[in-house]
Amino acid sequence: MLARLSLLCTTALEVIHLENRELVGFCSTTDLYLGELAMKRQIVYTGGTFDLFHRGHLEFLRRCTEFGDVTVALNTDEFIEQYKGKAPIMTYEEREAVLLGCRFVEEVVPNSGGGDSKPTIELVKPAVIVVGSDWAKRDYYAQMGFDQDWLDERGIGLCYIPYTQGISTTELKKRVREL
Repeated sequence: MLARLSLLCTTALEVIHLENRELVGFCSTTDLYLGELAMKRQIVYTGGTFDLFHRGHLEFLRRCTEFGDVTVALNTDEFIEQYKGKAPIMTYEEREAVLLGCRFVEEVVPNSGGGDSKPTIELVKPAVIVVGSDWAKRDYYAQMGFDQDWLDERGIGLCYIPYTQGISTTELKKRVREL
């Protein structure tokens, strides 16, 4: 089924298949129309660190709500230190509080699997996983510890949405250092 393939949402209305760049459907604020699949207020899974919450995070989470109710799998402090080689500036509890205060987030759960996101994804039971388009050029499947077959077996779609240019936690840290 086409809906199970990796998708790129280039605008609020177009959904493009990453392999052949063909328009395969449309998304709106309440539904993602893909042939037989119409997701109505389904659970959306996204994960990340969300350190030094900024406009890019806010825009990303807003776009995630176009696909349903957003659950964020928040990386633990221990995983971030292991993965990035340094601790986050904000603690898990601080990052969780900020996310829970964001009107675009329904729930925050710890990404307890670290580099293997499958346990957290299975806990959340999403209809779709939404990630930034910056991951479209990297091996997102390897990073998350699953493959397309694993997603297909669970009926989970994967959608990439545009990365917000010009702002990032790394950029904010750079600005602070230059003060």
